[in-house]
Amino acid sequence: VSWFSMNASTEASSQKVAIFAEKQNMVPPFLQNRNRWRERGRFGERREKPFLSPKTSTHYKDFTMKPGKLYGVGIGPGDPRYLTLRAADVLRSVDVIFTVISQNASSSVSRSVVESLEPRGEIHLQIFSMSRDKAVRAAQVQANADAIITELKAGRDCAFATLGDAMTYSTFGYMLEIIRESIPGVELEIVPGITSFATLTAKAGTVLVENGEQLRVIPSFKSEMAETLDFPKGSTTILLKTYRSRKALVERLRREENVEILYGEHLAMEGQTLLTDLDAVADRPEEYLSLIMVKKQ
Repeated sequence: VSWFSMNASTEASSQKVAIFAEKQNMVPPFLQNRNRWRERGRFGERREKPFLSPKTSTHYKDFTMKPGKLYGVGIGPGDPRYLTLRAADVLRSVDVIFTVISQNASSSVSRSVVESLEPRGEIHLQIFSMSRDKAVRAAQVQANADAIITELKAGRDCAFATLGDAMTYSTFGYMLEIIRESIPGVELEIVPGITSFATLTAKAGTVLVENGEQLRVIPSFKSEMAETLDFPKGSTTILLKTYRSRKALVERLRREENVEILYGEHLAMEGQTLLTDLDAVADRPEEYLSLIMVKKQ
């Protein structure tokens, strides 16, 4: 068999592979090196019609990684038994789980809930600044959102697990806005969770609201609000994050008539406390995971 007939057979085989590759809109790696050889020719001469090349072919497609799916998962008050079935399914299946740890804490309630599920994915802890400086808080949120964006752009499904409900006074809402700007059209699923105030009334066996009663939520009570805050008749007011200004709130409530008080901390967790006496509430140490309900008759 002559060298020329062998070379002709090789040429025919290469052309078949090239035609197949062109139909599939792809160029196999072993052909990319041959493309460069053919563009120059066997002895270095320039060919007029280059072989199928990813740089020159109009049939070549630039394949990009599809972003992963984002889940915002509410994990309830902190007891794994209060997780929804959907929340458990998501947290067990995603590639990466982001959750929160306090800046000066050695452990994370939300992480313990996630770990109880024995998830297959990685768990990343994020710190959110409690600084009074808005710029510092915003920078921390941006950094945490960027970490999630990096994983999503790598094609990994991510979940952000947060106590309570993911869309009710949650840090997830701030990050979701940033993520949507960075990845327009990101695939998203929100898994609702049990809120702290729903847990409070459930543990106390007390009705939250009924009939025509109004429900009001004060997300962050401050001492200077004590004198201006009103409690309308026929309303239930939930006051969150009162631990640093509780003294001012207690003094305000002492002057309020026809109100029922319910205080709760570490709900559905070890050390759960429920109180209805203002003096007992005033004696409690500062506790971040606490809230107060005020019902006005």
